[in-house]
Amino acid sequence: MAGERVYSAREYATSLYVGVPLLLSLAFLQSSVLPRIPILTIVPNLTLLTIVAWSFQRGPNEGMVWAMIGGLAIDLATGAPLGISPPPLLVAALIVGIARARVFRHNILLPALISLLAIGLYQIIHLALFKAIGLPVSWHTGIVEVAVPSTALHLALIPVVYLGVSRLARLVHGSQMRLGR
Repeated sequence: MAGERVYSAREYATSLYVGVPLLLSLAFLQSSVLPRIPILTIVPNLTLLTIVAWSFQRGPNEGMVWAMIGGLAIDLATGAPLGISPPPLLVAALIVGIARARVFRHNILLPALISLLAIGLYQIIHLALFKAIGLPVSWHTGIVEVAVPSTALHLALIPVVYLGVSRLARLVHGSQMRLGR
């Protein structure tokens, strides 16, 4: 995209040195500890939130690499069919990463809408993939009782995660996207 900073191979490698252990830790945390302390009966997907926030910071390329790593980590940590989590995370990272350049430069509210779209699509694609591989899925329960409340919780948590990820990006790369003009 015009005006986008081009990142070096070294910066991408540094991103992986930080991202791989972080995403593995988050996946195992959300599969072992967080189910014991749900928020309004919902277990937050910290891996999803971190990938969305990183995609806002660093764009679609790094976001999608983090999505693949984070998705496989979630599958390994939860015992889900291997490969079921990366596709919805890839879609979320792609949506956020592509939209980030225009969003941040023009309107402070658009990142919230982009996050809502990315997180909502993540939920629906995840359900569709479970259905596609033959697992029982109740669309009504999945959307009304799980996806909608989960999306609302994640939308409320994204600003906090974004702040943490922006600090991490500054530490790792020395740059940060800014909201507003």
